[in-house]
Amino acid sequence: MPDASANARPVVHEAEIGEALTHRLTTRVTMEIERAQAADGFGRDGVTYYFRVGDSRCAETGSPEPGTRQAKRVAVIQGVAEVAHASRRRSRARAVATVEGLLAELAEE
Repeated sequence: MPDASANARPVVHEAEIGEALTHRLTTRVTMEIERAQAADGFGRDGVTYYFRVGDSRCAETGSPEPGTRQAKRVAVIQGVAEVAHASRRRSRARAVATVEGLLAELAEE
C-alpha cells in the first residue's frame, strides 16, 4: 500500500524529450496551473494529482470526470509518464504524439 503520510516521496521517472516539446509542456502546464480554480474539485477514489513546474505555483485535482479540462491536464501528465516508461522507440514516439495532441487541445480551448 502506498505511503500516504507526510513522509511519502514521489515516484520519479526520467526521459529525455525534445527542446520544443519541453518548452510547450512547461508553458502549457504553467498556464494550466494559473488557470486552475479552487472549484476544480476532487474525485472520490482517493487519487490526487499535483501539478508544479519548477518553483512556480502548484495546483491539484482529484480523479476528474472524463472529457473535462481537468481530465486533459491529468492525461498530459500521464502521457509524460508513459514517455518515461516506454522501452521501445515506437512506444515512446506514440506517447510523445499523444502528449503533443493533448497540449494542442488544451491550447485550443
